[in-house]
Amino acid sequence: MYAEEVELYRRLQQSLGKKVCFTPKARVVHLGRASSNQANAYVLIHELKGIEYIYRKHYSHLLWFIRFVIYSGVLLRILVFSFLPARRDSLAEYRKFFNL
Repeated sequence: MYAEEVELYRRLQQSLGKKVCFTPKARVVHLGRASSNQANAYVLIHELKGIEYIYRKHYSHLLWFIRFVIYSGVLLRILVFSFLPARRDSLAEYRKFFNL
């Protein structure tokens, strides 16, 4: 789920005073990121930044932990992808995350 959707649900919940619920009867056809056709690393980086935004805005007391998890994961991918020639394009996107 994208951070924009989480933010929308929170705002709806606050303005309407109702809970946003999941229903297993709902059916959604999602064509594999049809609206996001960029490289996987690019999309993931922006999803991670969105998660960081949500925690910064609504759960600031947990931000240090979320940043630790996100940054550790990105650093691990940079390290692993450095040894995989087939992942050089992803490596470049992950390096942009840290402005390397």
